[in-house]
Amino acid sequence: IQRWLAEEQDLELCYSTVHGIVRYDLEAKPKSPRPSHPKKTSRSK
Repeated sequence: IQRWLAEEQDLELCYSTVHGIVRYDLEAKPKSPRPSHPKKTSRSK
């Protein structure tokens, strides 16, 4: 996001500023969990 803002919108912002806007103002999470393997067995109790 930070790189995109710099390249496409000509905005130079530090990571903490971008993170604060995305996380708290937009209420989004810039990271997503890793996908699990399709053959992985799930253990349920």
